[in-house]
Amino acid sequence: MRKAGTTAAPQTVLITGSRGFLGCAATPVLEAAGFRVLRAVRYPSSPLADDERAWNVETGHVSLRHGEQIDAVVHLAGRSLQDIYLSEAKVRALAKERRLQALALMRSVATWPAPPAVVVLASGVGFYTDTPRASPSSPSMTPLTDASPKGSGVLADMAAGIEESLLLLPSTTRTVVLRLGMIVAPHGGALKKMMLPFKLGMGGPLGHGRQVWPWISLADAARAVLFALDHETLQGPVNAVAPEVVTQRQFAHALGRALGRPAFMLLPAFMVKIMMGPAAAELLLSGVPVAPACLKAAGFTWVHDRLGPWLKGA
Repeated sequence: MRKAGTTAAPQTVLITGSRGFLGCAATPVLEAAGFRVLRAVRYPSSPLADDERAWNVETGHVSLRHGEQIDAVVHLAGRSLQDIYLSEAKVRALAKERRLQALALMRSVATWPAPPAVVVLASGVGFYTDTPRASPSSPSMTPLTDASPKGSGVLADMAAGIEESLLLLPSTTRTVVLRLGMIVAPHGGALKKMMLPFKLGMGGPLGHGRQVWPWISLADAARAVLFALDHETLQGPVNAVAPEVVTQRQFAHALGRALGRPAFMLLPAFMVKIMMGPAAAELLLSGVPVAPACLKAAGFTWVHDRLGPWLKGA
């Protein structure tokens, strides 16, 4: 997909989830790169803003203007797992909701007179959860690549369910699945929720702390969206994570050092399940190392490639 330039009409990108955590960061990055960004919104203002298009999430229909050409679609919408108590029933209901939402949107996009050149879909590294491998404490454990097989469990099923929606698109549309690690930023997401116990001196590892937490800074996640649009060599699953492999214990200690607070209060696995729900075992107490092989090969550069220095400067 060509970039927008000063002598040509800007490429038009339709983005869902523009008001979400990642969407709020990705939208200005795309606009700064010269793209014209249209926001597909579930609850549009009345009247619609110039950059808004009404989106029916049940049918997938987006109310485009007559003759409007959409060059790319970026699908970031979906309620976060961090917003609910993680009972297995609620997670499965959310997985179904996000799968049906993605299927409806892609089915609608496939009927457009001129399908987009590229579609970028946000998924997660939960796709690999519970993939059989060595103990997390093993230093020889090889990170999973973008081509590694699906894991098992509700998180893996959720990711796979969202990703299968891309099969509805015509073969002429390049598709990219960004399997995102935990997106970290001090003002939102999982890191914001971790801050309070650490500031109170009650932070520390969860469970045994050896589980790997693939992560990516919010700034790099937004840049990865732009990179996926601009680089035609990228296609299929792309692990959007930082190159540094970090265990949960290392994450906790790095956050403690950045805040100047202790990080020795171990929270046992059974307490995590009681406080956050049984499905939290998959989200917080398990994890596998994930390597961003495709991003590296395509020439992506990280603004934040190491957790410790980034947390100190955040």
